[in-house]
Amino acid sequence: MAGVSGMAPVRFLAANITSAIIWAPAHILPGAVAGLGLSLVGHASMRLVVLVGIIFGAGFAIVLLIRLMLTRGVPALEALRLRLIGRLRKSGEGRVSTLAMSLLAPSHDLQPLILIGVPLAFVAAALATLAQEVAERSGLAVADQSISLALSHLRTEPGDKVVAFLTGFGDAYVIIASSAAVTCWLLLRRQWHLALGVVLSIAIASGLATLLKAGLAIPRPQALYEGAQVFGFPSGHATGAATLMGLLTWFAWFGLPQPWRRVMPMAFAAVVGIIAASRLYLSAHWPSDVVGGMLLGTGLTLCFALAFRRVDLRKARPGMAIALALFVFLGFGAWHSWRALPQAVAMYTPPPTPVQVISRDAWLTADWQTLPVRRTDLVGETEEPFSLQWTGTSTAFEAAASTAGWVRADGLTLQTLPRYLDPAAQPRRCR
Repeated sequence: MAGVSGMAPVRFLAANITSAIIWAPAHILPGAVAGLGLSLVGHASMRLVVLVGIIFGAGFAIVLLIRLMLTRGVPALEALRLRLIGRLRKSGEGRVSTLAMSLLAPSHDLQPLILIGVPLAFVAAALATLAQEVAERSGLAVADQSISLALSHLRTEPGDKVVAFLTGFGDAYVIIASSAAVTCWLLLRRQWHLALGVVLSIAIASGLATLLKAGLAIPRPQALYEGAQVFGFPSGHATGAATLMGLLTWFAWFGLPQPWRRVMPMAFAAVVGIIAASRLYLSAHWPSDVVGGMLLGTGLTLCFALAFRRVDLRKARPGMAIALALFVFLGFGAWHSWRALPQAVAMYTPPPTPVQVISRDAWLTADWQTLPVRRTDLVGETEEPFSLQWTGTSTAFEAAASTAGWVRADGLTLQTLPRYLDPAAQPRRCR
């Protein structure tokens, strides 16, 4: 066909090689990723697989809910707004009516202030409330510890390597490099104010996160860093990722055609969610630290949108700015994460669980009362009591349980799941 159409040999060769470079990875990489996933599933615990399934199900439900709100909720609210405007116009003029009309039918200059200012106020209030709860370390601290402990039980060696690789994309080097790519493109397009806004947003995000860490001084689940970074609230990875992806979302929403306005924000939100979840899995942060970082990044994004609400993005060519940022984020981020993977795996390796040793005489006297009486659930509430205490070694307990007819449970994994689904299987007394 190239010969029939009269294509030049050099042009045909360039097009053929370029298409091969693009299409070969597009067909091979999905299969490689699927194969890697199947190999990791065998090492993962069933609880981890179930948790991942719940997360994906919740994400799918959230996407459906957002689509329902956009297709049904927004038109319904618009119809309600028009009815209220009609009633206010019939009721006559007055201070209350004038104020209500300014909110329901704002001018062209006031409309973006309301659409951006109201969410910004909610985000700021939520961040302030969360910071106050974190500083008091009351019920929220118990919930943080319970959730972090539950997630630590889901860790596996292959999972640690994968998650340690993913969390590297939220390192400061990757965030700064991606932001620098956007800034350089904006400077080439002579968009001085936008370039300065991107630099200030990333710098303020890093500065505020560090100041809050030093001011609140909330320790991490395990010691990982030095200086102000030894503290956890808010998560620097979550703050940086939320700020960078929030800025890219703004560029996509106001500068790209309609199909990309829905796809890109969801993709950027997924990136933030993966980085935030990696910090929880690796016990690098408490859940409140991650939520605080995402709130801070969202608030800074809304401030950026408020400051540049009148900017015409056509001269900036935001599509190219997003493409450059993603190229650096994925390319440099993958190289950085892979190069630092051995150190990251070693750093995030959980410390050995401390064992409390109580002598027989001390336990019989009063120390048995120091052991937990009731179970604590994920939100910090006390549940059913523990009805058994054992004084002695674990080997002696296993021997006594085996004599009584108990056997060690195999655990719920993908390999043992068919046994639980087999109706002919005989129940056993397990410990």
